[in-house]
Amino acid sequence: MKEKEYMPPLLITKLMLKGSLSLAKVLLFNLGTLKKLRRMDPKRIIPETKTKLYNSQIQAWYEIL
Repeated sequence: MKEKEYMPPLLITKLMLKGSLSLAKVLLFNLGTLKKLRRMDPKRIIPETKTKLYNSQIQAWYEIL
């Protein structure tokens, strides 16, 4: 019967620490970039001459952000 293999606690701790640090680095330094990507470009904002329904959809979209 084959014995179950396991990862040593030190290796698990090391992997968790590296993963946590990588995630923290991405969140700290790239969060602003991610927010900018989700925002609509000011040049592309729809003028008020469009229908009221379409403008209300745009307004609701901005409220979500």
